[in-house]
Amino acid sequence: MDQLRSTLDIIPAIDIKDGKVVRLIQGMVEKMQIYSLSPVDVAIRWGQEGARIVHVVDLDGAFEGRAVNKDLIKRIIDKAGVSIQVGGGLRKMEDIEEYLSWGVERIILGTSAVEDASFVSTVCSIYPRRVYVAMDVKSGKVAIRGWRSVSNFAPEEFIRMMEGRGVGGIVYTDISRDGTLKGPNIDLLKRVLENTRIPVIVSGGISSLADVESILNIGAENLKGIIIGKALYTGAISLRNAIDLLRKKSL
Repeated sequence: MDQLRSTLDIIPAIDIKDGKVVRLIQGMVEKMQIYSLSPVDVAIRWGQEGARIVHVVDLDGAFEGRAVNKDLIKRIIDKAGVSIQVGGGLRKMEDIEEYLSWGVERIILGTSAVEDASFVSTVCSIYPRRVYVAMDVKSGKVAIRGWRSVSNFAPEEFIRMMEGRGVGGIVYTDISRDGTLKGPNIDLLKRVLENTRIPVIVSGGISSLADVESILNIGAENLKGIIIGKALYTGAISLRNAIDLLRKKSL
């Protein structure tokens, strides 16, 4: 399990909408819950509790198709003392260049990964290993545009396509489980991990330390990270305890 110790992160999620930290259920804005008025303070907290990297999503950007919360994300970078990965509305090279110049560890492309093949290939050629793509799966297909639309791509086809474009990795979310605290679909997750050798970060439905352990027990060498969202905000999972579990499993 040495691979886990050196490469696998427990990654707390910060979803930003209207300047606030929120969580959605299955991507539905009408089921939004507000957990903090200060994303910066939340990022600082996760860093203090042991996070190496935080998953930041510009939800306004995802819905509008442009980077909306850049100033707020810049404050997180400057003040939080943790690495971050950023997604949501990244469809312009200048936004990507700016984020990476600020010290963002990796950027995550969503809709553009499906709709603009040349853009993804270009970004990956310039920033190898720093570009991940979101594979948000809904009803067996990859969803786009803030999860409001569904593409024609099945996960397996999407993975092959992204491998051909040279992406650094995939952030896989099971939309049916996201924000529900019902636990991940381990069988589907196994299939995703087995379908590629590139790094995979997983999210969606993680509700307990037992869920984290179940994912770790898959034993996939390409498992790069486990994103935890709502369970941290409700107190169902302690970030410190999740990180301690990872360390114990990696010994």
